[in-house]
Amino acid sequence: MQISQVLTTLALAMPALVSASALYPTMGCYSEVPDLKNDTTNIYNSYGLCADQCRQGHYKFAVLSKGDHCGCSNAVPPPANKVADDQCKTTCPGYPGDMCGGKTTYSVLNVQDQSNFVSSMTVKASATTTAGGIVVAASTPASTATATNVETTAMSSASASASASATPTFNAASSVREGSSLAGVLFAGLAMLL
Repeated sequence: MQISQVLTTLALAMPALVSASALYPTMGCYSEVPDLKNDTTNIYNSYGLCADQCRQGHYKFAVLSKGDHCGCSNAVPPPANKVADDQCKTTCPGYPGDMCGGKTTYSVLNVQDQSNFVSSMTVKASATTTAGGIVVAASTPASTATATNVETTAMSSASASASASATPTFNAASSVREGSSLAGVLFAGLAMLL
């Protein structure tokens, strides 16, 4: 495969990558956040990176500021500290679609109890053998995301087929596992193209 084909494939796949903001409810922009802990600086800061850092530390809130700063807290920011969202317009360097606070303001994400946000994924596959070949069809219910009063369900289907041959056919749909990321699936698909 030529480099231009690889670059074209990547360019088409990149818009499919989505921000973690869909998984982590934004509580808004605050002038001050109490009990800020685990403050780090990262040139790849984004909602997902900061949220993961705080969840691993068993914190309830991810707090982003100055673009590249991430902190964590278990204290709910007081309503008196809430400011207009336009004061948290510094883009995150790791994902420019995310807003990582401002110079003196903080974007706060709720990262507690993520089991409510991403549920399991199952794969049902059926296979038929015809003249030594394998024909595979799979239907994959994608994850069901539930946020406070919001529920979304997505369905995706994938199918693969092979003509009669003595060699087994790889079924990409069966490789999807619980917790697989969209990026991982895209890279696996790209690897199959190469």
